Amino acid sequence: MKMAQHFLLQSGAAGAPAADRTKQTWLHRFLSSPSQLIVGGVFGVVFLLCFFIVAALGAVQIIDGKAIDSERERAVVAVGLAQQSGRAIDSVIIQKIGRDYLLDGARLAPVSKLRPEEASLPLAGTSLVLAWTPERIGTETFTQIAAPRIGGAVLVLAIVMFILHRLYRLARDLEARRRAAREMATSDPLTGLANRRGFAEMLEANFAAGTPLSLLYLDLDGFKQVNDRHGHAAGDQLLQGVAQRLRAAAGADDFVARLGGDEFVLLRRGPATRDDLGALATRVHASLSQTYALGAVEAEVGLSIGIAARGDHLTVNQFIASADAALYRAKATDGVAFIFDDETERRARAA
Repeated sequence: MKMAQHFLLQSGAAGAPAADRTKQTWLHRFLSSPSQLIVGGVFGVVFLLCFFIVAALGAVQIIDGKAIDSERERAVVAVGLAQQSGRAIDSVIIQKIGRDYLLDGARLAPVSKLRPEEASLPLAGTSLVLAWTPERIGTETFTQIAAPRIGGAVLVLAIVMFILHRLYRLARDLEARRRAAREMATSDPLTGLANRRGFAEMLEANFAAGTPLSLLYLDLDGFKQVNDRHGHAAGDQLLQGVAQRLRAAAGADDFVARLGGDEFVLLRRGPATRDDLGALATRVHASLSQTYALGAVEAEVGLSIGIAARGDHLTVNQFIASADAALYRAKATDGVAFIFDDETERRARAA
């Protein structure tokens, strides 16, 4: 039972529950998601592009407005000088005003005949207005530079998209490697089951969530003799066979792990009565006690099972220690032993 003792010490050093160790800010979660990162990057680029376009249009309107105000001031001065000279404001005077004061297409026109693109100045004492086509400096400049700037923006957007795509692929590859490394760190390479670390993390997470738990602690009897008589290769085959049969006997919500050596655990998540666990232990015992074909030889091993249920007063270590103590009892009686308090049994039956 040395492996069980060592496991308890390691489990106690695991630290706070997994939920506390994995607290992340929303920003960290956002940056760690490749899909969210690329969507956020594209959104940011499009937002900046729209912001600059809106800002440019606003600047165009301001420049055009100031240019029209300047032309209207010149028109007021020109009309005032013409009226002071005592001459009637006719088409000839208007054309001269247009040439002298740089009012493009200056003409006399009734208000109803004004074109949408024209600016105007009412003439006192008449029903006519001085109309001209204002020079829209901002619009002309924007028209000249819009095409190359939009083309440049599209090019920049394409470059940013390419970089984000590369970053996305890199982040996805790194995430795949991280998951593979974590799987290797929490898996037993021989049997493919969870290892001691994987079991500890699963147990702590379920304790933190308040999940009802029951633990079957399994120890093979006679495994050392198989190793000594048939070699380590046969021993490895035997452990692989045990893992396959244990996985097949477990339920859909059960968690199976190899702690090391010839010790295995089966964690049942959810309410379970003594009868439920007894039936499960009987099924596991019958399956794992059958003969194993190890190449050219056959071998059999015995099995001891200790069973414990989680009580509200138990810590993670105490829960494992209860199953370990039950395993000691099982070894002394060559069978299955329980440590199962009455309150836990009552709640399991009520569920």
